[in-house]
Amino acid sequence: MLYIIIIILILLFYIFVAPSTIKGTFNIVSLVLFGVLLMILLGVGIVQFFRIPRAIFVWAGMLALAYFSLKDLRRLQIKDGGKPPIPIPKINWDKVFPRNSK
Repeated sequence: MLYIIIIILILLFYIFVAPSTIKGTFNIVSLVLFGVLLMILLGVGIVQFFRIPRAIFVWAGMLALAYFSLKDLRRLQIKDGGKPPIPIPKINWDKVFPRNSK
């Protein structure tokens, strides 16, 4: 809480009292502090990211693999208009998920 009060006082000094020569220096210092804050937040974010359970990474990898596998299967060309090597079954969704007739 003390640091927040000090920051507010410095900002008020910068806005209302500081001469233009100090404002240029303050702009550079605040830009450097902002960059340092962003790097600290990035570091903390990376640490928190790697604290995620490893099963989530496996799940995401399998999901990506399934997506690209299905994408390749859709692009598969059948020569001479023949049957596909693995027949794709037709699914009757009404049998899988019967609707209630009310």
